[in-house]
Amino acid sequence: MAAMQCGEPCHTLVRDAHVLEGQGKYQEALDKYRAAEKADPQASLPVSLQAGLIFKLSSVAPKDEATKARQTARALAERATRLAADDPIAHEVLRMLDDDGVSPLHTPNPRAAKLLAEGSALFAQRKP
Repeated sequence: MAAMQCGEPCHTLVRDAHVLEGQGKYQEALDKYRAAEKADPQASLPVSLQAGLIFKLSSVAPKDEATKARQTARALAERATRLAADDPIAHEVLRMLDDDGVSPLHTPNPRAAKLLAEGSALFAQRKP
């Protein structure tokens, strides 16, 4: 069975995609995740991260596009679990799809969510 994590250059491409995602450059992030998947086709990480991003985007898409995006996210998450049965990102995407939303434990307000995204992008870039 394949591993969740990926080697180089997959790891660098995933890190770059995280930065782009944090900057709101979602198409560029998806392109990087896809390139990471091609670089290490046996790793589930780039597949599950694509699923997570597409699920996230489905929440702001028009209803007709949201349904298709959620179907795509589910297919990617299921494929990731076939690559690595214990992939936590894929399982969380599937849980959110089944529960129709984010974890009920805590939903950050918009300002906090923005700051978290900015912090994640800076962390991925290794900036203080």
